[in-house]
Amino acid sequence: MRTPPCLRQPRNRPASWPTAQKRTNCYKKGQSELGSEEIVLYTQTYLQVTTVDALTGTDGSINSVTLDISPKGQVVASTASTAGDINQGNSVVVKEIPPGGSEHHWNRSCHP
Repeated sequence: MRTPPCLRQPRNRPASWPTAQKRTNCYKKGQSELGSEEIVLYTQTYLQVTTVDALTGTDGSINSVTLDISPKGQVVASTASTAGDINQGNSVVVKEIPPGGSEHHWNRSCHP
């Protein structure tokens, strides 16, 4: 069996690149949960926005809003052939990436 491209180690990998074993763990978790041999690992980044406070004027209209905005990320295993085709029916989150992201987000196994 050939090594899937997402598990191959690049030649000039950055220090933040996860080890092959850590990527393999995520890949196997995705295969197990999706019941498919053919999966791709995708990294998704997004912002979590939470309203902390809202100030209203005397007429009841909102004058000011305070937001807590946090960067988030996750590694998703999917049977989709492109990132645009990912949906809840063909994917599973195999790893949450804490804020700050680099190598430390791969320090734990993808297994629960």
